[in-house]
This record gives sequence, C-alpha cells and structure tokens, in this order.
Amino acid sequence: MLKRFTFLVIFFAACFSLFFAACGEDETPVAEQERTELRERINATIDTVDDRINTLQARLENATDDTRGEIEEQIRELQEYRVDLNQRLERIGNVSEDEWSAFRTETGETVDKVERRIQEIGE
Repeated sequence: MLKRFTFLVIFFAACFSLFFAACGEDETPVAEQERTELRERINATIDTVDDRINTLQARLENATDDTRGEIEEQIRELQEYRVDLNQRLERIGNVSEDEWSAFRTETGETVDKVERRIQEIGE
C-alpha cells in the first residue's frame, strides 16, 4: 500500500511538473512570425517617416513665411506618429496572446493611417 501511495505521489508530481513546464513554452512559430512581420512593417514605416521629416526640414530652410507654418506642422505631426510607432514597437514583445489580435489590428490600422498621411503630405 505504501509503495502504491509513493508511486502515485511521484507520478502526480511528474505530471504537474510537465504541465507547468508546458505552460511556459514559447509562442507558436506562427505567432512569432506575425510579431516579426509587424515589427518589420513598423520599422519600415518609421524609416519612411524619418525620410519625410528630413525632406520637410530641408524644405523648411528655403520656405517662405507663407509655407513655413504648414511645413512645421507637418513635421510635428510626423514626429508624433513616430513616437506612437516606437511605443507600439516596444510593446510588441509584451502583448499577451489574448491581446495580440486586437493589438495587431489596431497597430496595422495605425500604420495604414501614417502611410496614407505621408502620401498626403507628398514630396
């Protein structure tokens, strides 16, 4: 009887160990790939934002008083987008699986909005 009890204790301890070890496993390859793709998209958009800011700053040097305010506002707007994108980039690794779908959708919409705005500002 004692041998069976000892065996059951050891058996259940091993089962619990395996269960809790499995809970800490890394994400699935698909989830990690989605995070990587979103990181790459955000980084590409940040690069585009930086390029556009640089272009606008160069325009600002030769701008007339009539256009200076508009260019400065566009630069400020793009800088705010850049801050938002950087914050999202930093959060990607910390978003839980339960929150991932909403985060991915919201971030994708933000990136789309920034890309549209960059196109509106133009060269």
